[in-house]
Formats: sequence, C-alpha cells, structure tokens
Amino acid sequence: MDGTTPGQRAALDHVLAVVDGSWLAGVLVLRGSVTMPAWVGDRARPPGDIDWMVRPMEFVSRDDLDPYPYVSKVDPVRHWPEVAHGVRCEIWESEDLDTGGHRPRVPPEGLRWISDTDADGYELSRPHNALLEQLTSRPETGDGVRLHPDKAERDGSWGYTEYAEGSGVRIHIPWQSRSGESGSVQVDFAYDERLPEPPVLTAVPRAAGQRPLGLWTASRELSLAWKLHWLHADQAATGSSAAKDLYDAVQLAEIQGIRLPCSLRRTLTVTPDDILTWTIAGGGGDAGPLLVRLAEAVRSMSAR
Repeated sequence: MDGTTPGQRAALDHVLAVVDGSWLAGVLVLRGSVTMPAWVGDRARPPGDIDWMVRPMEFVSRDDLDPYPYVSKVDPVRHWPEVAHGVRCEIWESEDLDTGGHRPRVPPEGLRWISDTDADGYELSRPHNALLEQLTSRPETGDGVRLHPDKAERDGSWGYTEYAEGSGVRIHIPWQSRSGESGSVQVDFAYDERLPEPPVLTAVPRAAGQRPLGLWTASRELSLAWKLHWLHADQAATGSSAAKDLYDAVQLAEIQGIRLPCSLRRTLTVTPDDILTWTIAGGGGDAGPLLVRLAEAVRSMSAR
C-alpha cells in the first residue's frame, strides 16, 4: 500500500483540525481512508487524501407575495399611534413602536432575507471555499509544515459520477515543510450526494500521538457497503478494481460482529461468487487471498 510522508500526514491532519475547530464540522461528513484507523486500527493503510460529503443545507426562501414574519423592517406591522391609540398619543411616544401583538422577524443588522427572486442559483453553502478561508487564517501546523491555500487548485467538474449522482469539487492544497519537503493535500467535496443513513460521531485518530478529533463520519457499515459497490462498479465499467479498495473492504468486512442493515444490503447486487471472479489492478502482489477473505466475510454476513 502507498506510504504517506510525515509532512503529508501533518498537512492532512491539520486540515482535519481546522475543520474540527470551525462551523464546517457541522456540515461535513468524513469518509474514506482517513476514517479507517477508527474502525480497524493499525491494519488501516496510510490515508492519502480527505473525502467529505456535504450535508444539504435546510433552506426555505421567503415568499415575496407573503413574506411575514420575515420582513426587512417592522414598518408593515407597526400601529401608528395616531391611528391605533388616537390623538392622545404622540408619534414620538413609545407607542410608535407598537406592533399590536405581531412578532415580525427582522434580519440582523447588515443582512437581508433571501427571497424567491434571488434564491435561484444562490450558493448557500460552499464549504470548499470556506475551508480555504479558514486555512488562510491558520496555515501552519504545530511541527513546521505550512499550507498555501492561496495557491490551491480547484476542479469544479470533479465528482463520483460513475458511482452516484451529484456534483463535486476537488482541491489540491500545496504545502511545504521547514526541511524543504513539499507536496499537496487532495480534499474532495461531494455535493448533492444522498447519505443512505445518518452519520455517526467518530473519534478520528491522528498521527504523532495527537488527540483524536470528534468528527461526523460515515459509519463502518456504510463504508463497507460503499466499498463493495465501488469495487463492483469498477469491474463493470473498466474490468478491474483498485487493490487499495479491495484491501479496505477486507478490513471492514472482517470486523468482528459487523452486519449490514437491510437498508444497505438491498442496495448491493454483488455476491461472494462474483467477488472471486474480480480482476484487481495494482498492489504489487497476488490479490487471490484477499478476494477469498472478502468473499468468505460477505458470505458470513449474509448468514447472520
């Protein structure tokens, strides 16, 4: 399996820490190789990149024809004193602010409500941009690795289109250490992709004895279901699957007591016999034993 240099791992862990310390932790769900140590410990291969799913933002635009209570000012529901209370009240008295029991919701100063007319095409949440802004404020790790978010490369056409519907953004963030080592961290953001089951709060391990980070992640069961789906999809599309995905699937499938719920099992079409026929690319060795182990683990899960 591919290795990860100390500088690369430090940069990767720093990105996770920046997310953990910001509002992004509430809208991003982590999946992929970074989560594997939480499930299988030292058997996990070194993580190579960071893969986020973006939770959809709950949003209802204001109705332009009937905006109340989301009004820009209290004027529409104010009871002018000379009308509501008669001539005994002056317009500069406290009654001037009376709303007659109505409770309008005025936006915070300097902001405005988003209406129907400007909601179309409005980018409500683009965490990949927010992450780069956060890294601009916190570019350096504790051990001398500095990230350069201003030089990040964005690929807005990226996405897991071969596996699922939805758009995505891939960014490469350059980094450099004091010793002269350099590289880049790949961070993927999957937008509009459905999460088949709720995320779980996971203690995600980091290198060099640093404390784990509490982040929302895909569960180990969902991670396994995805791996099996991706392996099977690659076989159908290209005739081979990646050795790293096979390795991850074996580690997840052999977790003691793991069992896919019915909601995930019914989405899988792969059988143990199918697994034994797969062609595996890369890895530098015989994939046969791993295929046998995966087939046996899947067969065992099906019997539970």
